[in-house]
Amino acid sequence: MKFDKEVHRLEKAISKSDFVEARRIVELNLDKFKETSVRVHLKLDVLDFINTILMLNETKYEATFSRETLLIIQHINKLAYDGNFNALKRYCSLHEKILSNPKIYNLLSDNTKFLIPAPKGESIV
Repeated sequence: MKFDKEVHRLEKAISKSDFVEARRIVELNLDKFKETSVRVHLKLDVLDFINTILMLNETKYEATFSRETLLIIQHINKLAYDGNFNALKRYCSLHEKILSNPKIYNLLSDNTKFLIPAPKGESIV
């Protein structure tokens, strides 16, 4: 079955950390990966990857966040987690405009929100 080959290729790509290829495989077969009968047989790391792709493809995230913005948020969270405060301060000053958006600020981890003040004039949910 062709789809079994795709599952095998996806597992292989994720195990090699080839996430570009893995994302391409998931997006080409998105309807199949949404089926419960298929999801039951997947490895946990593959299932987690598919869930992340599905979340990113939801319409509420599609218009708001670009891939670049998500990578910036991920890097800011990593700097806060590692305790690299000088680099965090410099990096956040470069991306003040992005961090002034309350929707993006809500994506920050709790560690990061503790270190970075909330945007002014907006209520954070």
